[in-house]
Amino acid sequence: MLFIDGDRIDAPSVKEHLLLDLGLEAEYRIQVHPYKSILSELKALCADLSPREKVWVSDKASYAVSETIPKDHRCCMPYTPICIAKAVKNSAESEGMRRAHIKDAVALCELFNWLEKEVPKGGVTEISAADKAEEFRRQQADFVDLSFPTISSTGPNGAIIHYA
Repeated sequence: MLFIDGDRIDAPSVKEHLLLDLGLEAEYRIQVHPYKSILSELKALCADLSPREKVWVSDKASYAVSETIPKDHRCCMPYTPICIAKAVKNSAESEGMRRAHIKDAVALCELFNWLEKEVPKGGVTEISAADKAEEFRRQQADFVDLSFPTISSTGPNGAIIHYA
């Protein structure tokens, strides 16, 4: 079951990716439901479970979703089998990550060198340092884009919000 508002999957490419228009047998077809129906659908699903059946739920799921599943049927998992499978890398993926980390380390070394020269002069801000980090990363061969914008903070009000 996929809980999503219909207009979010109107694009033909999305429907094709999800195999929504292939006429698959019901048991193999993705069932699309309105996002707002997740709790009622989950409750109905749980009502039909045998005493031994479990519902896997992420430990990051909302309180409402978790509490909709009766405790006897709830199986909280920090890592689902899908998450674990995605973590397994083949040799090409491992080598690609290794090379990417080396390139990023080079960019960070260049940034730290720049910071050592510029901070004593004054005027370096969180934004200018983040911009400089991006500039050094963009200079690396095969750079495509940042995976997420640089999160930069300093001083007594600084926080590492990305990892909170």
